[in-house]
Amino acid sequence: MEPLIPDRPLRIGEMLVATTRYLRHNAGATVGVGALLATATSVIDGVVVNGVLLGRGQGTAIDRLIAGQTLTAADTQVLVRQVTDAAPLLALAVAVSMLVQLAAMGVMTLAMADVLRGRRPTPGTLWGRVPWRRIVGVNIAIVVLELVASAVPIAVAFIAGGALGLAAMGLSVVIALSIAVLTALAVPATVVHGLGVRDAIARSVLVNRHGALRTAWALLVTVAVWQMLGGFIGNPVGLIVGLLGGGPSTATGSVLTSLVANIVSGAIALPAIAGMTTLIYIDRLRRSGMPDDL
Repeated sequence: MEPLIPDRPLRIGEMLVATTRYLRHNAGATVGVGALLATATSVIDGVVVNGVLLGRGQGTAIDRLIAGQTLTAADTQVLVRQVTDAAPLLALAVAVSMLVQLAAMGVMTLAMADVLRGRRPTPGTLWGRVPWRRIVGVNIAIVVLELVASAVPIAVAFIAGGALGLAAMGLSVVIALSIAVLTALAVPATVVHGLGVRDAIARSVLVNRHGALRTAWALLVTVAVWQMLGGFIGNPVGLIVGLLGGGPSTATGSVLTSLVANIVSGAIALPAIAGMTTLIYIDRLRRSGMPDDL
C-alpha cells in the first residue's frame, strides 16, 4: 500500500489529501467512530436542550435577548429564572462536548498514528490502547498554564478599568492564544510517541518555538476546511431527514434536522481534524530536524 505521506516536510495541500485518504480507507475507525461520538453531543444539544428546554417554552426570554429585543424589568426576572433553570442542561451539554472532544483526540490521533505506521486501525481495538490519563492530564495542564499566565493581566483589567483595563484584557487573550498554539501538538506527542504530560507539552513547545505562525495557520485551515465540509454534507442530509419527519415547522422535524446534521458533520469533522493535527505534528518534527519514528 502506498504510504499515506511522503518522507519529508509536508505542505497543507498534502495534509488535506492524506487526511481524505485516511478517512476513505479507514471509514469504520474514523467516520464510524466519529458518528458515534457526534451522536452523543447531538443528542444532548438537539434533544435535551432544544427539544426539552425550548420545547417546553422555557427559552422565550432568552430568544428575545438574542434577537436584540428590549426586555422589561419583569422580562429580566424571567430571563434570570430561565437561565438558572437551563444551567444544569447547558452544563451537561458542555461536559458531554468536552468528553467527546477528548475522546476524538485520543481515538482519532491513535488511528492516524496506526495508518502512518502501516497498520489498519479497527474500532474495537482503538479504545483500549488510547492513553486516556495522559490525554486528560495534558489538557488539564494546558488549561492551568493559560489561567496562571493570564491571571495578572486579567486582574489588572478588573482593577484598572478604562483603556488600561482594555489593554490588559487584550494582553490576556494574546497570552492564552499563544499558549494554545504552542501546546496544540501535545496530544499527538503523547499519543504517537508515548510521552508523559510534561514531556508532551515540552515537545509541542519545542517544535512550535520557531514555527508557531505556521502551526496556527495550519490549525486554522484544518478546522475551517473540515467544519465547512462537514456542514456542507451534513446540513442537506439533516434537512431531508427533517422533512421526512414533518418539516422544520414541527418539533419532531426541527429536532431531527439538527440531530442528523450534527451527527453527519461530526462524523466527518472529528476524525479529520484530529488526524490532520497529527500530520501537523509530524510536519513540525521534520522541519525541526527531529525524528518522527514512523
